[in-house]
Amino acid sequence: MCSWPLSTIKQRGQGLSEYVIVLAVGVIVLTVPWNGQVSPIVQLAEALQGFYTHYSYALSLP
Repeated sequence: MCSWPLSTIKQRGQGLSEYVIVLAVGVIVLTVPWNGQVSPIVQLAEALQGFYTHYSYALSLP
């Protein structure tokens, strides 16, 4: 049996809902395009792809 007071259990539930809301806002900010530009997550993926292309080219040199 749980010996925690009811107020502690309610606070723990409130923390979970706050976490979910902040996480959802973060995902929306990273995935939605702003001001006609591509989304930040797409920009990051394209930058990583470009860096990997240059890196693999440099490794292929003798």
